[in-house]
Amino acid sequence: VEADTDHISPEFLAAVYDDMNIPQAIAVLHQLAKDNPQALKSSANVIGLLTQTSDAWALSRANNFDVDIIDDLITQRNKARADKDFARSDEIRDQLLDMGVTIKDGRDGTTWSPS
Repeated sequence: VEADTDHISPEFLAAVYDDMNIPQAIAVLHQLAKDNPQALKSSANVIGLLTQTSDAWALSRANNFDVDIIDDLITQRNKARADKDFARSDEIRDQLLDMGVTIKDGRDGTTWSPS
């Protein structure tokens, strides 16, 4: 996930650049949660936090889904579809269904939800 560099908090970056002062960086993130959610997400992404959507996080916790595996399978399926390997695409869709995941293809890409 790429951070939106236009919205990264300068205070957060100062803490990170200060010998990776993570306690201070987390304090800044805590304040951003109250004041500026866009800067919160962009800043947190710099150190690998808040990279999932809240819906994906909630689904993974509620249903013990491994979001990384699901995302990887969807990527493989999209590549198979682009390569016109529809048999492989169908296999991956069925594998996801067996895992309890339903996928939906739309204009904005492929989304998933629990079956």
